[in-house]
Amino acid sequence: MNQSATTIVESVGQRIKRMRLERGWLQCHLADRARITKQGVSRIERDANEMHLFTAAEIARVFGVSLDYLVWGKEHGTHCNT
Repeated sequence: MNQSATTIVESVGQRIKRMRLERGWLQCHLADRARITKQGVSRIERDANEMHLFTAAEIARVFGVSLDYLVWGKEHGTHCNT
């Protein structure tokens, strides 16, 4: 496979870190807003452990994005393929 055809996929942790840095926030700023610890933010950004649904929902709320975007990096449709 040539390099131009390779797609680089952003992990959930990388996406959260990118959104945090785009806002100029430190990990403690996100932690305070999402009601989690700074250490929790660090573990999430390093993809060191899975997030609880409540934590993911709080981080999505803080950033003003959907859970779909937070997890998948894009909005998924609500249509069923039946």
